[in-house]
Amino acid sequence: MFVDLAADLRLVRKIERKCLREGSPLEVLLSNYRNHRRAAHDKHVEPLRHRCDLVVDGNLAAEVPARQVWTAVAAHGHAPGNR
Repeated sequence: MFVDLAADLRLVRKIERKCLREGSPLEVLLSNYRNHRRAAHDKHVEPLRHRCDLVVDGNLAAEVPARQVWTAVAAHGHAPGNR
């Protein structure tokens, strides 16, 4: 599964999570993003989009992609809780 979300929204969500909720310094997060994380995402994560069985829209309310995931799981013959 690949969650499709624009880079600016990924960064906003990370700032909310790491800085506002967890108290991490904003300067450190932005420096890491600028110097390492953005390029790493482009090199290692983004190319996987085309190999994923399911791509969901990260802009939608959480219950919408969750439903898409469970529908895909059921279509592949897997029941929740089974391995």
